[in-house]
Amino acid sequence: MTDTVTAPGAPRRQRARTGQPAPPPAPRLPQVQRQRRLGLVGLAVVLTVGFGALSGALVLRSGDRESVVTVVNPVPAGAQITRGDLGLVDIAVDGITTVPAAQLASLVGQFATVPLISGTLLSPVALSAEALPGAGQAVVGLQLGGGQLPTDGLRSGDVLRIVRIPGVSGTDTTPDADPVLVARATVLSSRVDAVNGGTSVSVLVDEADATALTIAAARGEVAVARVEKQP
Repeated sequence: MTDTVTAPGAPRRQRARTGQPAPPPAPRLPQVQRQRRLGLVGLAVVLTVGFGALSGALVLRSGDRESVVTVVNPVPAGAQITRGDLGLVDIAVDGITTVPAAQLASLVGQFATVPLISGTLLSPVALSAEALPGAGQAVVGLQLGGGQLPTDGLRSGDVLRIVRIPGVSGTDTTPDADPVLVARATVLSSRVDAVNGGTSVSVLVDEADATALTIAAARGEVAVARVEKQP
């Protein structure tokens, strides 16, 4: 009987011919780990792109910041401005009325039209080249209660129309008299009195209107309407 010679590369066929059972197939590795790795890689890509876009947005936003003038030391209304009263700060100025840093030098020597508070941004209407009151002007104080001013109060720089109303005694004004005492008055300062709840307001008016306004204010016969609001 002739022996069968089997090539080295065919062990499976040899075992089949000799009647030996074939070994079980090698177990396949689960694909979960591979899929998880692919998912993590995808997440890393998304996060990288997302953070890149966010960084780009922040860089663009930082480019919107501008250098503007700020108040360093408190300044009372009417006082002359010195260089030490003002400083600079970089902020995003969207929707904010400010004074650019380039104008800082020109502000020294001007006069505060309203009290300047330390740590606040300087408003363009807060300074005047002339001392207040200027020629032909006068500053008049008003004491206003509920119904005599806008419900949201007044701010420095607001422009008012001042009218005559019946006084606290209830006496009516002359029927044919013009109710408008001052067509345009600028608010210099406004402060709520914590004791009586009234509002003390200083207004800048033409000198020709000052006497009648002062008398009406002393009688409690004035009310104001805001015609221009300071932003």
